[in-house]
Amino acid sequence: MKRLLAGLAAAVTLAAGSSGVASAGTAWTIQPVPVPSNATRAALNGVSCWSKTGCMSVGRFFYSRHGIRSHALAEEWNGSTWAYQAGLRRPGATWNSSLSGVSCASARSCLAVGSGFSTPIAERWNGSSWAVQPVKSPAGAGQTELSAVSCTAAARCTAVGSFARTVVSHPLAERWDGHAWAIQPTPNPSGSHRSVLSAVSCASATTCMAVGTTS
Repeated sequence: MKRLLAGLAAAVTLAAGSSGVASAGTAWTIQPVPVPSNATRAALNGVSCWSKTGCMSVGRFFYSRHGIRSHALAEEWNGSTWAYQAGLRRPGATWNSSLSGVSCASARSCLAVGSGFSTPIAERWNGSSWAVQPVKSPAGAGQTELSAVSCTAAARCTAVGSFARTVVSHPLAERWDGHAWAIQPTPNPSGSHRSVLSAVSCASATTCMAVGTTS
């Protein structure tokens, strides 16, 4: 199993103070991150912590024999080390999978989102294994991706990203209710040809803020 240092930028934690508990005001330290032994490169894109000793980070890695095709990557932090999780599944026949965001309501409930070959991806962690969740794409969308997700509870999550029709990109938001994803109407700024939502944070089941770019 290879170990990469945090050029995987998310794999960083606060250094422990004299009490052995990470706290604000101390220094940052680089943490080694394990990846599959045959991976040529890897990157972590998002992280979520449910406690001082429990975090989940997601991203992607590459095999040399698969060229530019990427595979979804998940790592779990137990308070002292990161552990590679091998249980991620590719949706259908999707070979090019990348996870860009994750939100954990608890140690037994994480939701990760991303994309694969123009298709949105969502995977849920139940504390022991990952399971793919079907995600809807807007009607007529040629390319759809999810960039970030925020959960206030195991059955209350909002994910954001973008979808494209012809050459115009539109903001996208979807809500998870514990059973299925539902697309939410999102306004596109007037005259915009490219609008993308890249981050979201939810204070409650009915209050979320999403940000991104438009041009």
